[in-house]
Amino acid sequence: MLAFAVAGVTIAINRGNVFLDLAFYGRWASNTLSAVAIPYADFKWEYPPAALPGMMPPALLSAPFPSWNYVPYTLAWVAMVLLLDAVILRTLVRRLGSDLKQPALQLWILGLPILGGLSWARFDLLPATAALAAVLYAGSRREVSSGLVAGLGACLKLWPILLAPIQRTRRRSLTAASVAVGFVVAIALTTFQLTGSTGFSQVLGYQSDRGLQIESLAALPLVWMHHLEIGGIDTRFAFGAWEVTGAGVPMLARIATVVFLASLVLVGLAHWRLMRVDAGRRGVAITAVTMMLVILVTNKVFSPQYVLWLIAVVVAAAALDPSTWRPFVKPVLLLAALTHVVFPWFYGDVLFGAWFGLLVMTARDVVLVWLLVKVVRLLWTEVRSVRDREVLMAASGLNVDDVTGTDQVLRLP
Repeated sequence: MLAFAVAGVTIAINRGNVFLDLAFYGRWASNTLSAVAIPYADFKWEYPPAALPGMMPPALLSAPFPSWNYVPYTLAWVAMVLLLDAVILRTLVRRLGSDLKQPALQLWILGLPILGGLSWARFDLLPATAALAAVLYAGSRREVSSGLVAGLGACLKLWPILLAPIQRTRRRSLTAASVAVGFVVAIALTTFQLTGSTGFSQVLGYQSDRGLQIESLAALPLVWMHHLEIGGIDTRFAFGAWEVTGAGVPMLARIATVVFLASLVLVGLAHWRLMRVDAGRRGVAITAVTMMLVILVTNKVFSPQYVLWLIAVVVAAAALDPSTWRPFVKPVLLLAALTHVVFPWFYGDVLFGAWFGLLVMTARDVVLVWLLVKVVRLLWTEVRSVRDREVLMAASGLNVDDVTGTDQVLRLP
């Protein structure tokens, strides 16, 4: 995998260096070690303060080589995340066995290399691991553990906290939500004492002030307009990424944010309906993947490493409910492959008027929307099933609070 990643950078020279962000991670970690200061002045810093310790172990390993700090830090970072990758695979094998017909194993083993060196050259594998664990724990009724790892993921990068609704699988399971909130508050208070309010205001302001990124689905029509030179649409580099600019773009970005928030609320309400009886492993898996796809499809920001988030959550879902998610393995792998083609291979096409990269990105977005439609249909079918079960239970005189597992409830077709 390391050879694959390094070869990818070598071949893709002048087409995009997937290891570029590691230069920032290394500088932030080294500055913190030497000056005990968190790098909030850096325009690329977009993480909660608690994310910095995750960037520091490779800096400690590469400290004896200050003259070539970037190369040792990069190698140490890749070694660290490959070890994390191996731990996840070992955990899945212990849970599922070593049969490669298991969809979760197929997706994890193939998905990361197909996505490319980006899988091991970004910070995102750390919060993605927390999200994967949160879904597995929630589906296994270990709500407290799910709350803890979801809280840890939110302290590393904000998005895992959006999976919080899945922690409640039954009416009485409030413990996980309480633990997650308490854990996040404890970490927040600790980092507040160490860093002051700047660390929180900057990361929230950074995310809210971002514009419509060119890889977001909402921006796709505008990127086509830019290529066709109509409507006065242009691009700019801001907040460490390329954004679309032009008349009406800020309004479209605000609309995308409203749709994003509304969609999350709707999925949360759907899961609330599932847990009125018992969401179970299947319900947790469906809600988690739906939530993840909503985040990717409706967000005004989209980066290629976000596909790693989806891979992690679908792997957890497939571990909980293999038969339901087996048909999703190939589409998710196709999504990873198309994303890799766009970045780094043909990212310049998207920016500077060539067609192949834009066509590939459009195909990727079509696959992403198709996945969302398929999963929303699954969620809607599950909600209707719960409604039918509630009707049956009411007719039978059963008390919902006495039901502790989906096996005790007749599942109607």
